[in-house]
Amino acid sequence: MKTLLSSVPPWAYIFFLPVLEVISSFCPSPCQCKWLEGKYTLDCIEKNITRFPLSGDNIEAVILDKNDFSKLEAFEFVNSGLGHVRKVSMKFCKLDKFEDDLFSGLTNLHDLDLSHNMLTQLTRHQFPSLPELRSLDLSQNSLSSVHKDSFSNLGSMLVRIDLSGNSLISIPWTTFIPLPNLKQLSLADNPWHCDCQLGDLHSELVRKAVVPTQATCSTPRALSTKHWATFDSTQFTCSPSVSLPHPHQHAVLRGTLVPLHCQVSGNPTPSVTWRQNGNTMPKGIQDTYSIRQTKSGEGHSTAIFSVLTIRNMSTSALGTYSCLAKNTVGIDEKEIRISFYDSAGVFEELENSPVIVIVGISAATVIIVIITLMLVIVCCIRRFKDGKSRSSSHSSSFTILDYKDKKSTKDLDLFRPSWTNPMPKPPRTGAYDKMSCEDIPGTLSRSSTRQTYIPSDPCDGDTSHLSVDGYDCATLPRSDTDWTRYENTATTTYP
Repeated sequence: MKTLLSSVPPWAYIFFLPVLEVISSFCPSPCQCKWLEGKYTLDCIEKNITRFPLSGDNIEAVILDKNDFSKLEAFEFVNSGLGHVRKVSMKFCKLDKFEDDLFSGLTNLHDLDLSHNMLTQLTRHQFPSLPELRSLDLSQNSLSSVHKDSFSNLGSMLVRIDLSGNSLISIPWTTFIPLPNLKQLSLADNPWHCDCQLGDLHSELVRKAVVPTQATCSTPRALSTKHWATFDSTQFTCSPSVSLPHPHQHAVLRGTLVPLHCQVSGNPTPSVTWRQNGNTMPKGIQDTYSIRQTKSGEGHSTAIFSVLTIRNMSTSALGTYSCLAKNTVGIDEKEIRISFYDSAGVFEELENSPVIVIVGISAATVIIVIITLMLVIVCCIRRFKDGKSRSSSHSSSFTILDYKDKKSTKDLDLFRPSWTNPMPKPPRTGAYDKMSCEDIPGTLSRSSTRQTYIPSDPCDGDTSHLSVDGYDCATLPRSDTDWTRYENTATTTYP
């Protein structure tokens, strides 16, 4: 090998680089690595695997056909080292659904083949951002529903979509608007219902010049097996559809102007008439009413707006009104009953109106909450007043005895006149002058009916408890409000 390489000129080594890369690269078991269609490919066809094998960054294409991948997780490709692949084939892999982020991170992916699986629907944003994707194959599945935003993230590079061999009846006409470069769209072998909705899709595809040539109608019977790619827009027919934005029971006031609105769609364009109690009402301006009608759109997407205006609502104008639409495909009619507010019908309307019921319940709830708050506030105020009165009554049954630091005799002299008992002293009899200090009682009797500052002991001369500036408090029970203050002197003289 070395001799062979040494004999090759240096400029020829460029042709050996792919071979050397394959020889030196790692290929995970049980898959095989090979060159197919100019891409270094990881071939895992029918290897009985349920998860992707870990691979190197040099893999450009991966073939995973005929394996059970029904339980793949999000970011499976990136987590397995396959984030740089340009082609993915997952045919016959039993996929009935897949995570929205299964293909996330494949920024170089050009070709994605999911055909021959069991997919039933494509949800909103079913595919992540795949800016380089050119071809998407979803053929031979069981798709019956495609959301209008299923392909919105695929980017502007997408050229081809294959939806053939599914169970599609119709597709929203806005589905392919985010794909400006779409050139090939395969819709064959689907049971298409060729009505007005499919007519909208047909018009959009005509505008993009990508009308499929193999798509045929299954219904209605008159169009069965016909290729709808060649249809004119008027051939996508549908029976009329009538919509009234009023409740079935409509209550009004006497003498008022009452407008009734009716919206109709269908193809061919239906005729619209108003009827009162089963009798057709002439169009135009009449004495008691007027009918005005406008159109919007063309062909299969035509919508008709009809307004019946009743002037000066009276008893003769009461009854059942109906909007009738008819074309060659079918007929549709909606009714509305007009009554006064004072009639029995209005009560039925009120009972059947969820808005009125909700408003009534809300109002009742607010009233109950307000009443409850008022009761709580009143109870709090009463408790506060009762507590205050009890506190005042309790405090009035005690006398505060004031004690503080001893003051000077000079300061006490300023306040001595206020200590003089204004009541004349009764004459005393007996030998008071012969009483000793031990005979003078030191405390007041509990049965005393007067409240008194306890004088200091006349024998010790201490008047520190007779302060006038501060107070040391003690209490004595009392049953009278009169106060008797005795002058505190060193010597007591009795007459």
